[in-house]
Amino acid sequence: MRRIFIFREGNMMGAMVGPDLVRGVGGFGPSIKDALYALAAEFQEHGYRLTPPAVVEVAGTTVAAYGYSPLGILNRLAEAIAGYREEDFPPLNWQEIGWEPPV
Repeated sequence: MRRIFIFREGNMMGAMVGPDLVRGVGGFGPSIKDALYALAAEFQEHGYRLTPPAVVEVAGTTVAAYGYSPLGILNRLAEAIAGYREEDFPPLNWQEIGWEPPV
């Protein structure tokens, strides 16, 4: 299981896997869905693996997505959380995120 962290960076939304953007992978876009699509494109471009499920904490619950490829998993996750707003995602907890394994 890999956690996807959703956050705002300036005027863009971000989606990140891993402990930080140096040892992990991130995607950015004007919406949460776009950020996840950009993250999926990074996985596809660099051939990174993603062990399903990928999960996101949103509105106090965990949303998970399964699939056969990182692109499929992240695209399904983007569709599953499409109706949520930025306010529905918890603030980043860097201490917790720092324990995530590198990609």
